[in-house]
Amino acid sequence: MATRTYKTLGAIFPAAATLSIAYTVPTGKTAVLSNIHVCNQSATPDKFRIVIIKATDIGGGVTAKNYVAYDVDIDGNDPVPCQLGATLGAGDQVRVYSLNGTLSFNIFGFEYSA
Repeated sequence: MATRTYKTLGAIFPAAATLSIAYTVPTGKTAVLSNIHVCNQSATPDKFRIVIIKATDIGGGVTAKNYVAYDVDIDGNDPVPCQLGATLGAGDQVRVYSLNGTLSFNIFGFEYSA
């Protein structure tokens, strides 16, 4: 019987202008991303990007089709909740980007294991 585990799937504070891996679905599991919360920890506005890339596409790099959010403005000291409901397979990744390096990203959802 499959087991479903609710959890924080990833948390990251990426460097400025660097697309960073925030979560990779473990081998033998699938995942559902329910929410990604973005928090600006500075009084200065920033921009963010969120990428979901399938394991089969990773070798070819990120392309326009992989972005679910691109250069979204976020005011200083503000949170932005992003509701997704995305399904991922083993090896799929979530990557995030902060233009100024002032944003934290927290990913919530659940993993299924066989």
